[in-house]
Amino acid sequence: MSSHPFRAHPFRAEAPAQALPVIGADSEGLYVLPVISAARYSGLMAEALLAFKDHERTGLLRPLAAGLSRALEEAAATVLEPGPALLVTPPPSLRSVLRRGRHPLGELVAALTLPPGMVLEQQLLQRSDGPRAVLGRGQKARSAAARRRSTELTLTAQARHSIDGTQVLLVDDVLTTGATLAAMYAPLAASGAEVRGAAVLAAAPRPPQDDALAAQQ
Repeated sequence: MSSHPFRAHPFRAEAPAQALPVIGADSEGLYVLPVISAARYSGLMAEALLAFKDHERTGLLRPLAAGLSRALEEAAATVLEPGPALLVTPPPSLRSVLRRGRHPLGELVAALTLPPGMVLEQQLLQRSDGPRAVLGRGQKARSAAARRRSTELTLTAQARHSIDGTQVLLVDDVLTTGATLAAMYAPLAASGAEVRGAAVLAAAPRPPQDDALAAQQ
């Protein structure tokens, strides 16, 4: 079970994620934040991550961390510039902590094997969760607009004067619409950080209706 989801080489996964931030433009079009994923969020990968996050199958931590570590290696080679880089993760929502009683992403990133020059920093971003966030529907069931509203993030006090000009790679477990990565990108980029891209453990496949539309064009 541990090896199957990661047989393929890490891949660029940003195309189906419509909420990712636009980071540039030229005569050929707009460019969104590049995202490297270790696996597709389907089949065995989806089952393994769900078991780890929601059913406390902590024995899956090592293979999942190994997969995300591979995505970091690929990001270091293809997305980052030479030199040191901060790895920034989203802070957990109050709703998820209350529901699970733990922080699975924090456990996952703590077990990563980091490429040379990368430093994990989990204290740069913060969020405000109100009662509606705690009692509301799960992230997967909400619209992209609702996800963006629920994932608004700001810099912590310690980050406001320490990240100008710093190279940053965003890290998360699953890429769906890209709303979480967009929420992370906004305050970091506004404060002068050089956000180069993101690495995720798994990326949701393109919706079937998107494939049908692409085939017609």
